[in-house]
Amino acid sequence: MKEINVPNQVVKVLNTLENAGYEGYLVGGAIRDNYLNIKCDDYDIASSATVEEVYNLFANYKIIKTSLKHETVSLILDNLKIEITTYRDAEHTLMGDLFLRDFTIDSLAYSLKEGIIDYYNGVDDLNNKTIRINGDNNSRFIEDPVRILRAIRLSATLDFDIEPRTKNYILNDANLLKNVSVERIQYEFTKLLLSSNPSNYIREYFSALTVFMPELEPLKGFDQNNPHHIYDCLEHTLKVLDNVDVNIILRLSALFHDTGKPYSYTIDKNNIGHFYGHYKISAEITLKILRRLKYSNDIIDRVINLINFHDYPLSLTKKSVRKLLNRFGPKDINNLLALKKADTLGQSPDYWGRLKEIEEVGKIIDEIIGENDCFSLKDLKINGNDLMLLGITDGKTIGYILNQLLDLVIEEKLENNRELLLKMANTLNIKTKRKG
Repeated sequence: MKEINVPNQVVKVLNTLENAGYEGYLVGGAIRDNYLNIKCDDYDIASSATVEEVYNLFANYKIIKTSLKHETVSLILDNLKIEITTYRDAEHTLMGDLFLRDFTIDSLAYSLKEGIIDYYNGVDDLNNKTIRINGDNNSRFIEDPVRILRAIRLSATLDFDIEPRTKNYILNDANLLKNVSVERIQYEFTKLLLSSNPSNYIREYFSALTVFMPELEPLKGFDQNNPHHIYDCLEHTLKVLDNVDVNIILRLSALFHDTGKPYSYTIDKNNIGHFYGHYKISAEITLKILRRLKYSNDIIDRVINLINFHDYPLSLTKKSVRKLLNRFGPKDINNLLALKKADTLGQSPDYWGRLKEIEEVGKIIDEIIGENDCFSLKDLKINGNDLMLLGITDGKTIGYILNQLLDLVIEEKLENNRELLLKMANTLNIKTKRKG
């Protein structure tokens, strides 16, 4: 059987437990990942020792009081987190503890003396790339429904198949996800989105995932009835999703960018479908979803910004690209182009000529940023303090004049030159007073 490489810190904890007369075994995902040559940062140990006994035994170590409710103690040894949990089954045995874990591939134990301990054929399932629920019924999912989503996530991230009986439980018990905290759902869902080809799993387990994202349901089977599109709304969305980089901002934007289409659909006199303003509705829907799933404000703001601009027309002039940079901002401008590229690839190949345009805009953006060109107020050679020195003290007037100056510079009607800007500021101030 394959050897497991155990960090020295884990060896130290296992030896400490054994020397004190307790059982201690490395268990769960650490063995699975080690067996599959996947990097692991967290290590779990199952032990016969109680929480109090673990506290006493490791009193000189850095301890985090993780979950006394679940009889778990976390140690930090040389920056490595190690969790020690008392056997959780009624008889307090290793075999019983492992049986209560979610899947066979997570029900392995490792002993320094015995090597890998496999009561439930987890090694066979690792070798066969199979995810199988522990036990002969759906008890593991009922005990902790987040395991339903975890199975899908593991299938996606490990590229494992979910065996048919487990898959049936997932689809039949999916409504149990309504009882799971959004924080835990978000954690698993994010990992699923960051897998290599999330669309395969979203498509296959769509009915389970829409339990907590019902806003996606209207996309399925919605015919776009437009020559630009050869897929329905959902299939187009999944194509876009797979064509963006592994980046949570892009993946969320891709998944939700067209959620507003079913609500903005109109048909013209030629029986062609259109979705005018769908980006606005999509942004509103996405905002509700991301807030409900408790994503950070930074992620929400950036995703909403991308969705609002994903349909923004591009033009191959520096003037128009400066306007885009001004309206959108430079932080995620490359993400915007990436989303537009993926959106194009999810359409009919007859319209893939737009890819060249997106590439050219990217080059212009690089030039503008590389040349420190002016496209925002902070790039102007004057600021509010300069206007105050001219005697302009009203805040609204200062803001108005600065924005007017920026527009003139972006439009290439005025050079970003301090003296010229101050002169124009005076002119604008006089005009403002006259209007007042």
